[in-house]
Amino acid sequence: MGFIPGFNEMKESVEESIDLLRRAIAALEKLAAEQERANDLYAEANQVGPARAQNVTKLSR
Repeated sequence: MGFIPGFNEMKESVEESIDLLRRAIAALEKLAAEQERANDLYAEANQVGPARAQNVTKLSR
C-alpha cells in the first residue's frame, strides 16, 4: 500500500501554511507590544499635560 497520491505536495503545503501562521502570530505579537507601548506613552503624556497646564496657570497669577 502506497501513500495517497499528492501526499508530499499536500504535506509541503500544510507545512508552508503552518510557517505562515507562525510568522503572522509573531507579527501580531510585535504589533500588540508596540500598541501597548504607544498606549503607555499616551497615558503618560495625558498625565503630564494637565500638570504642566496647572503650573503655567499658577505662574501667570
